[in-house]
Amino acid sequence: MIVLWVHKMFDEKSERGLANFLTFCECNREIFELKELQRRKNYPDGHWMLNNRKPVTIETINEDRERIRELESLPSFKLRRDKFHAHFDKKYFFDRKKLAQEAPLKWSDLTQIVEALKDIINGYSADYDGTLYVLEPINVTDVNYLLDRLHSHKKRDR
Repeated sequence: MIVLWVHKMFDEKSERGLANFLTFCECNREIFELKELQRRKNYPDGHWMLNNRKPVTIETINEDRERIRELESLPSFKLRRDKFHAHFDKKYFFDRKKLAQEAPLKWSDLTQIVEALKDIINGYSADYDGTLYVLEPINVTDVNYLLDRLHSHKKRDR
């Protein structure tokens, strides 16, 4: 699934990916202006969220497009999607080593993809409504902590 979604999110021809989102941002730059953020959030003049902001311009949008194009692992994700995960090409399906050689992926590739996605989305989100997203998975420790807190709360209520 990760391979399919990475391709969908980062492919320039995708109708629901980052390229489409950046086109939306380009056509609606006025919604990212500081005065609009101030109006939406009812921030007073001089509020810290209004200071030292880099405005959304054609140049900054094109920088984000270029950042996506420079992700070295995208061709590997595309080949894996096209020849193995979405459609089966016998050449790759029966020879997984060939797939690994022609479309190599490392854990760091996924980390780069997530960082690019987070930085791009957070940049526009912060300019739109001041919201930032943390793309960190919850782990067993987090779940255990929540369950322990719930359990102790239930005990107290008895």
